[in-house]
Amino acid sequence: MKILQISTYDHGGAGKAARRLNTALNMCGIDSSMMVVDKRSDDHKVIEYGSQLSMFALKKQQIYNRLVQTDNMVRRLTNFIIIHTGYMNGACSENIHQNVTELFSNDKSAYKIEDHELVSSSDIINLHWVSRSINYRSFFPAITGKPIVWTLHDMTPFTGGCYYSSNCTKYLNNCGGCPLLGSVANNDISRRVWKSKQRSYRGQLIKVVTPSRWLAECARKSSLFNGIEINVIPNAISTEQYDEKDKNKARKELGITTDKKLILFSASSVTNKRKGMDYLVRALKSLSELKDIAVIIVGEDSKILLKNRRLTTYFTGHISSGSRMADYYNAADIFVLPSLEDNLPNTVMESMACGTPVAAFDVGGVSDMVRDGETGLLAKPLSPEDLCDKIEWMLDHDHEREQMGKNARKIAEVEYSLKVQGERYRSLYNGIMMDINTHTLKKD
Repeated sequence: MKILQISTYDHGGAGKAARRLNTALNMCGIDSSMMVVDKRSDDHKVIEYGSQLSMFALKKQQIYNRLVQTDNMVRRLTNFIIIHTGYMNGACSENIHQNVTELFSNDKSAYKIEDHELVSSSDIINLHWVSRSINYRSFFPAITGKPIVWTLHDMTPFTGGCYYSSNCTKYLNNCGGCPLLGSVANNDISRRVWKSKQRSYRGQLIKVVTPSRWLAECARKSSLFNGIEINVIPNAISTEQYDEKDKNKARKELGITTDKKLILFSASSVTNKRKGMDYLVRALKSLSELKDIAVIIVGEDSKILLKNRRLTTYFTGHISSGSRMADYYNAADIFVLPSLEDNLPNTVMESMACGTPVAAFDVGGVSDMVRDGETGLLAKPLSPEDLCDKIEWMLDHDHEREQMGKNARKIAEVEYSLKVQGERYRSLYNGIMMDINTHTLKKD
């Protein structure tokens, strides 16, 4: 049985989760490779796609990729083009609407991954986060008849383009009038993308996997996934790389000499409103009047957001090393996740594996891991006051906090190890192949 994982990246939250699955499968003796369009790891099992692009298409994609990484003005201009023409490949930009917390992707890409030999030679295609890497209109028709497992990392596959829908429920029907885009037109780009996805999925052999129960419920309600089997299999973590270490030793190795209680916050993009940095700042503002604490902020552009000068704050910037990140989890007394919406965040799993309990808003799939009173504490969604109370309680109760950390480590070992995930996917793949073989025998 030969499996191909397809992901836009092998980095970032979704990319790391996909690469961990690929590693887990190979550990279990399953022949699995991974193909991406942006590779940053040295994993030999990850193949970077690009050779199938014409020079014109490659230049076009490269120009677009640069555009979406530039400043707000260019992103807004890009979004204007997306909304009014739907032309740009792999549309992804910040929204011009002031209340937006997320990004938007359309169904297009300049890449022709379906032409790669690995696609045709694999028994099962396992899709992950594929915005900007697959062109829905050409990819799905090209692989009709080949079984697809789609591991979801957000809501994009069953919406008209948003990653997280906030309070919008239009994806339940057919999108249109997208609040994320500030649109009032029913036949806007979100409706057109939704219809394109509907056509693409028709007649495909798709089984969906969600890492969290929350995302599974959202997927089941979506009209795009009507009749498609939804499975829940959590992501995995290397419990060897992310392991417990003496707190004082970790702080010494990081050059943190404080004896204060340490709070850790980490996000690949702390400027993403959905990650809740603003709520953390408000919670810490109240907390700093009561506690002798320090804060570690991991992620780019964090200094511009945290303006509380009364707190000792360590800014690390982006950290790509897993072992280095594990040191920060171990150095901290608690990890705080103020996300407004989330699936099954890698950061929570990593913190748990390092034996560091978590304080978080009770949103999305977070409660699958942060079990209130067992591995951390859950605060009322969007309440910085309640988040402050939960952080304060955990810092005040050393014994209970340490026990939560021990519980978190045990759960990470039992439920989120690479071996456990690999075996769960093996069972899913075997069932698919058995169904196909049985159907073939009956047909013969």
